[in-house]
Amino acid sequence: MKKVLKLIVVLVLVAAAAWGGWSYWRSSHQPAPAVTGTETQVRQGDIRRLVSSTGTVKPQVGAQVNVSTRVSGRVESLLVSIGQEVKAGQVVAVIEHKDLQAKLEQAKAQLNEVQVQVNQARVDLKRQEALKAEDLVSQDAVDKARQQLEVLVARLESNRAQVATAQVNLDFATIRSPIDGVVATIATQQGETVAASLNAPTFMTVVDLGRLLVEDYVDETDIGLVKLGQKAFFTVEAFPDRRFKAEVQAIRPAAKLVDDVVYYTVDLKIMDEYRGLLKPEMTANVSIVVDQRQDVLWVPTAAVRRRGSESLVFLKENGEVRQVPVKVGWSEGARTQILEGLSAGQTVVIPSSNLAGPNGPAGGPGGPGGPGRPGR
Repeated sequence: MKKVLKLIVVLVLVAAAAWGGWSYWRSSHQPAPAVTGTETQVRQGDIRRLVSSTGTVKPQVGAQVNVSTRVSGRVESLLVSIGQEVKAGQVVAVIEHKDLQAKLEQAKAQLNEVQVQVNQARVDLKRQEALKAEDLVSQDAVDKARQQLEVLVARLESNRAQVATAQVNLDFATIRSPIDGVVATIATQQGETVAASLNAPTFMTVVDLGRLLVEDYVDETDIGLVKLGQKAFFTVEAFPDRRFKAEVQAIRPAAKLVDDVVYYTVDLKIMDEYRGLLKPEMTANVSIVVDQRQDVLWVPTAAVRRRGSESLVFLKENGEVRQVPVKVGWSEGARTQILEGLSAGQTVVIPSSNLAGPNGPAGGPGGPGGPGRPGR
């Protein structure tokens, strides 16, 4: 009985070994799946190192003005509407001003009255001086006439200042646009009463859409690469296929903390014509060119695959496609630099999605450095 059991065990082990050997032979001799996809060549050219970030289109300093009123009263006329273009000095509203006009007229009347008194005082002074020359009056009479003239001249200057003040207050009732631009907001409407206090209320906002910039928010890990004068480009959601050129104009030293991440604001001067396209508060997807390498090998980023820490490409030679390891450098959006493993003119295959592998393309849109990061 024991011999029979031993024989059965041996037969089972032999059968298992035979099955394993046959399975290994079958898998090793089974043809590899064909790699299909788009063929492209290893090219030679320039590649840039980019710092990618997100910013916001903002008005430049002085390009957005809050128009206020310094007098209280009912809005007699509202002459503009939101979205309307205005010119500097154009009347946009008028505050009820009959009382101000009356004060101005009163001040002018008082000025005319004092002017008459001054003229009469001058005549009196000349008369007293003539009488004194003939010793018909004393010197005291001449001095009193001169003093009276000086008092009236001082009062005349005071009345002129009152007229000027009344005129200014009347002018404040006519509200004008301080800059060329577009009416962005209106905080009141015709017929309402506005009250001016120590803080002048905002009547409307005018924005010059021809004086915009991009406030770019750069991560603290990348801000050391950004320098004044560097070229940049950006897109906005409203025009995703249009790329606007820009230039680093200022790097603000004050930091912003957002979700425990430190950002620094970089002001970008927009170099392209953007009137009628860009508006304040649009989100800008920014790329700043922080460095450039010339005459390097590169392939489309989609052709590079990752397997663990290794970068691979599908190389086609003599009609056969095989995976080869490569060493990558910088990544600029759709192109990735090849440092080792390929030569110019060789053919690589960008495989179909079903052959992308568990790790997919190397680093996605941002290349080895990941989305929004330059390749390290």
